[in-house]
Amino acid sequence: MTSDRFPASRRVHPNARKRRGFVMLDAILALMAAFMLVIYGLSLTMTTSSASDSARQTTLAYNAARQAIENARSFHGAKLADGTYSTEDGTMSVVGPLPQVEELSGGRATIRIQTLRSSGPSLMKQAWVTIAWRAGGRAQDRSITVTTLVSAGGVAP
Repeated sequence: MTSDRFPASRRVHPNARKRRGFVMLDAILALMAAFMLVIYGLSLTMTTSSASDSARQTTLAYNAARQAIENARSFHGAKLADGTYSTEDGTMSVVGPLPQVEELSGGRATIRIQTLRSSGPSLMKQAWVTIAWRAGGRAQDRSITVTTLVSAGGVAP
């Protein structure tokens, strides 16, 4: 009668409790490893994104400098007066528009023109183009400077 009403008791292995503890420890270690992989993946993604943005900003800055040089060289017969022209004080419009500077975070452009040789068959000027911007998560100031020679007659006098 008792055998019908009560199921036979399960035999419990003497080390079953220890094995359950190891299974729990294995699960915790697996979760920790998965969590660390996720954190590593996110860190890698953020670093890659930051590097990509920095490269994009640098490319825009070099394109803006190239555009400023092309604008300065395209003055056929026009007099490029010695001096400094900047986007901050509005005098850069003398050289021409630089739409790439507007795409930079806090972008600023300056071109300095100086006469190198004022006598002889051709007038030579040197131009320094500086593009500055704020880059990175900590908003560090970055800048590039490109130097070129410009003749008074432009590229093709």
